Amino acid sequence: MKVAGTVVYQESGVALFIQDEKEGLYCQTRQRVPVQAGDQVEVLGFPAKGEYTPVLQDAVYRKIGFGDLVKPVAIGLDEALAGTHDCRLVRITAKLLEHTQRGHEQFIVLEKDGFIFSAFLAQEEGLTGFTPAQTGVKLRSPASV
Repeated sequence: MKVAGTVVYQESGVALFIQDEKEGLYCQTRQRVPVQAGDQVEVLGFPAKGEYTPVLQDAVYRKIGFGDLVKPVAIGLDEALAGTHDCRLVRITAKLLEHTQRGHEQFIVLEKDGFIFSAFLAQEEGLTGFTPAQTGVKLRSPASV
């Protein structure tokens, strides 16, 4: 299957997240060609069933242009838990419980209305990670779900 979209996030050699005006897509790829958020790409891969939405497996991609950064959509906890924004860039406000680093990955643990969830960011060499914040503060930043 061949699709096109805007890059939201790349974990080199592992995954590429793209989206258009309506949907997001998780592309499993071993490719390590760097692309930036906002780049336009074409992706070829094998469709498979994902947890909430389809995924592309064994994908390869090529950059076809530049674009604007995707603007995150503000969602609530119910929308996040429903999976209706799977693989899309979203914005949610939550309280920071923990911020740790394990190897090349940074993790944050958040709480929203009694529900605890986590986010991680694979930190590649030379790139900055999450902005440091004090435990207990409310955060509102884009994250991929």
